[in-house]
Amino acid sequence: MKKFLLFIVFLISAMNIYSIKIENNMAVDSFGNSVPLKEYNKIIAADPSAVEIFYLIGGENKISAVAKTKINKIYPEEKTELLESVGSITRPSIEKIISLNPDLVILNPMGAVKTAELLKKYNIPYFIDRSVTFDEIFLKTKIYGIFTGQEKNAEKLTEDKKNKLLKIKNEIEDKNLKGVILYSSSPLISFSKETIPSEIMEILKIKNIADSFPHGKKGIISPEVMLTENPDIIIGTMKIHSAEDIVKANEFLKYSKAYKNNNIYIFESEKILRATPRIADGIEEIYEVVKNVEK
Repeated sequence: MKKFLLFIVFLISAMNIYSIKIENNMAVDSFGNSVPLKEYNKIIAADPSAVEIFYLIGGENKISAVAKTKINKIYPEEKTELLESVGSITRPSIEKIISLNPDLVILNPMGAVKTAELLKKYNIPYFIDRSVTFDEIFLKTKIYGIFTGQEKNAEKLTEDKKNKLLKIKNEIEDKNLKGVILYSSSPLISFSKETIPSEIMEILKIKNIADSFPHGKKGIISPEVMLTENPDIIIGTMKIHSAEDIVKANEFLKYSKAYKNNNIYIFESEKILRATPRIADGIEEIYEVVKNVEK
């Protein structure tokens, strides 16, 4: 038990030390774990973003099995729903994983601690998929291109999405807007700095009113903060299905500029929260809305 607790402490601390990188022909994840940077043939992708990237670059034939999500589907849904499952992303079955004899397992951080310890015991290489910046997303895509033998496709995908983001950055007008991306409406939960939603808002030149939260975290926004900051735009994701849901749960938002000017929008969580190059497409959709928002 003591050894296991020390392992947990190590992983938690490592999250604040490392970032995804390539070093000495090894792929290093944000927990400091490393695996040989080479092509693998039987990969269990127990993280939704890994599955999505594999399909985006044409490397899906390397997938032996996946882990399922409870809330959001995995793109492309019509194909991924047919894949063999090793359980949920938070509790993948180690017995099932071992039975499939993979040469690499890609884990979601939420299910990484206990599973990684067991995989280590059985000498099964693993890579923990945690990326919190666009640079890490694109580097991770390159790594997955090598893992699947689709490096050229990964490079082309990365170049296309980077160019899309650059175009938006060059075109977006700075209107001195304030806004927030919400994870849930009851309570109102949003994202601080050093998160993907915050970086999205930076690209779109919108001041994130949740920047004061501890960096890299989600947090509850109080009615006082919402009314004081008075956001020009509110974006709902994840557990929010409509603008009406947000206002119904928070009547005070009827006093906000976002509500009065009909600037409360809902976007697909998979496109703006999941750490894959498709985020560029999600940002493009938000941009089409933001460019028409007036302060």
